[in-house]
Amino acid sequence: MTSILKVSEIQDPTNSTTAATIDSSGRILQPAKPAFKATCAAQTIATSTFVIMNATTSVFNVGGYYNTTSKTFTAPVAGLYYFYGTWFGSGSVGRAMTSFYINGTRSSEHLTLMSNVNGGVPYPGSDTFQLSANDEVQWYGYQESGGNVAINTNSNITHWGGYLMATVSQSLVRLGITEWVLRGEPESSAEFNEMFRKVVGTDEYGSGIESENANEWGVTWEQVVEAKTAIELEEPIKALREERNRLIIETDWWASSDLDISEARAAYRQSLRDITDSYVSLDEVVWPEKPE
Repeated sequence: MTSILKVSEIQDPTNSTTAATIDSSGRILQPAKPAFKATCAAQTIATSTFVIMNATTSVFNVGGYYNTTSKTFTAPVAGLYYFYGTWFGSGSVGRAMTSFYINGTRSSEHLTLMSNVNGGVPYPGSDTFQLSANDEVQWYGYQESGGNVAINTNSNITHWGGYLMATVSQSLVRLGITEWVLRGEPESSAEFNEMFRKVVGTDEYGSGIESENANEWGVTWEQVVEAKTAIELEEPIKALREERNRLIIETDWWASSDLDISEARAAYRQSLRDITDSYVSLDEVVWPEKPE
């Protein structure tokens, strides 16, 4: 027998917070999914020293998990997270890098070699990390110019951010699995077999009957991993589109029928619309300069 579950919104049972919605095209939207982006205040990076980036201004902070005082993102749940960061060093910097720290330990380095470039060079980096709940992530910069380097605080070129990537629950939804229970976020086949149960019916009291027989589940861990990987490959361009859309909405008032939009403003908005023709992720994108 085939079961069809028709819903448009999923809410947390405790406080009725919307966890997910399904639009008319079948797309799953997660308004409460942890995500943030922050830009930097003025700062100088000393030579041959890893320095935490002064990202004290939040552009968006879904869930409030990024602290602008400590410049720290705290993972609310275990899962795979994606982080990106780019800082722009004014003047000739040379060897420099973006680095991500987890719980105070340097966990990745993204090196750029650029010598004798006057005017400045961007130093980008991005990475994915399997985090546990309450793990803390920070963004650091490093340079070897032999002196101090001031960063360019233009928010289009100096910023960092991150978000929770695909979860097992998302993968199960994509696979069309219905009537199931998942107690945790499994990271292996053994954990999946322990945490996942298929609801195969109800008892005389109306409570769900959970099957421990994997042959009745209709899904394997390998299928979950495959679906999860597919979702993760879509995440960078999805995040880019969301930020692009935010920037366009921010300037919608320019196109008001009561105003004559300038050529510079019209060109800026068109450049935003076209941004995904040239870039596929937030860590590599170079945003057009917003006209005054």
